[in-house]
Amino acid sequence: MRPGCPACPENRFNGKLNQSSGVDIGVKIARLIESHHTPASKTWIETIADAIEHINTGSCPEHLVNAIATLVKFDMAMSVVYSRRAKPFYVYDTFRTEKAKQGLSNYINSTYILNPVYTAYCDGIKPGVFRLREESARNRVNNYHYHTLKIKRILGEELEYLTEGWPHSMEEIFIAISLPADEMAEISLLRTRSKTGFSDAEIAKGGFIHAAPAHSTPTRTIRSGW
Repeated sequence: MRPGCPACPENRFNGKLNQSSGVDIGVKIARLIESHHTPASKTWIETIADAIEHINTGSCPEHLVNAIATLVKFDMAMSVVYSRRAKPFYVYDTFRTEKAKQGLSNYINSTYILNPVYTAYCDGIKPGVFRLREESARNRVNNYHYHTLKIKRILGEELEYLTEGWPHSMEEIFIAISLPADEMAEISLLRTRSKTGFSDAEIAKGGFIHAAPAHSTPTRTIRSGW
């Protein structure tokens, strides 16, 4: 696992979860995936077993991301923990370039307050897996934000804007995991944008369960997964 996010401040997790949070996230994710993924492939069994074995270590998020990669295709991933008392805590990422890592730092230190994932957390979102574009109605971006925060308006992006440095032309799903003390972990899976995005059939094949959240339209889906 990469030893921390070089661009992120020292009050982050420095590349590893504290033990109690690591156990909380690891156990929740492992149990949910294990209970909902059927049939279980040999690769899935091996990788999730490896993740469970590392629950009490700083490398647990890396192993969990590796396990999820056996279920659904993505190019990169990142994870943070949201709290109502502070900026997000950095957990893990697979971003490859310094520009993208700086984009993650900009998100954690500034633009997260605009993101529909954070807004959904503040609104009490239930655990599950969501398409980011389907949460974009939660956007609260105005001209003031473009002048004061590190974002750029880019039509065609899922949120119609990007944090400076954030990878562009991506499609994204995020996994919301409830934690003690009213905190929420996010695991975000990103890949190069396609014509169809993350399809229901593809995510179902990956072992995610479909259900309709109360605040959604009838055609919108949430997949309980991690």
